[in-house]
Amino acid sequence: MRLSRTTVIITGVALVLAGVGLELAVLAGLEQGAIRVGTLAGAVLNRLVTVLTVMGSCFVVAGLVRADETKSGPPERR
Repeated sequence: MRLSRTTVIITGVALVLAGVGLELAVLAGLEQGAIRVGTLAGAVLNRLVTVLTVMGSCFVVAGLVRADETKSGPPERR
């Protein structure tokens, strides 16, 4: 099943926004004292933020590359 380039880009933007939202929640938790620095929960949340933002960025780049490919056609047809 192939996804359209718009779907891929929108999915990537949604993942990046989820990562940013989670980062803001972690910062609020740190400020309120609900999350302590150096704990397993803090480490897991920071890793999840990183994974979401990197994966979202990859989706956006893949969508942009696919957009370029569909305009000029696959490499074997050029």
